[in-house]
Amino acid sequence: RLAELVGKTLALNAKCAFVVRRIAVGDRSGSIPFYVCRNNSGESGLFPEASGVNVHRVIAVPVERFDAAVDWRNLPGRIIVKVDVEGSEYAFISGARQMLSERRPTIMMEVNPDCMRAAGVSWNAMQGLLSDVGYCGYAEAHDPKRVLPLTALDPTAKRNVLLTASL
Repeated sequence: RLAELVGKTLALNAKCAFVVRRIAVGDRSGSIPFYVCRNNSGESGLFPEASGVNVHRVIAVPVERFDAAVDWRNLPGRIIVKVDVEGSEYAFISGARQMLSERRPTIMMEVNPDCMRAAGVSWNAMQGLLSDVGYCGYAEAHDPKRVLPLTALDPTAKRNVLLTASL
C-alpha cells in the first residue's frame, strides 16, 4: 500500500527519474517474514519483539542486497541514504557495503536500542561495521554541523543521527 502511494506521489512531483521497488533490502537474497502493524505501519519490521507487539499480520517479502538491487554506480551527484528500518540497520549496511565504501554518502539513521536488541545486534557490532565501510563521525539530526567521533555516540537513546566518513 505504501509503495503504491510513494509511486503516485513521485509520479506527480518528482523532477527526476525514479523506480519504486516492492522489496526489503538486507544482507542476502530470498524471502523473509514481515510483521505489518495494523495501527502504525511505521513500526512494521522483521522482528516480532519490536514490530509484532501490536496487532499485526505477517506477510512474506522478497529481500535483496542493496548493492545488487540498486544501480547505485549510476546515481548522479551526491547521495544521502535514509535508514529507518526498525532493527534491520546492520543487515542493510552489510548488503550496501560496496556502495557505502565507494560512494560514502551521508547516512541518516535511526538509532533505536529496543529494535537493535530485538535484532540481536549490539552497538559495538554496528560501530565496527560502520568503521569497516569507512564511517567515523556522526552528528545529531537537530545539530548537523557539530560532528563528533562515532565512538562518542551514546546508543541508549532513540534518535536520528547523520553518519559521515569524515570528522
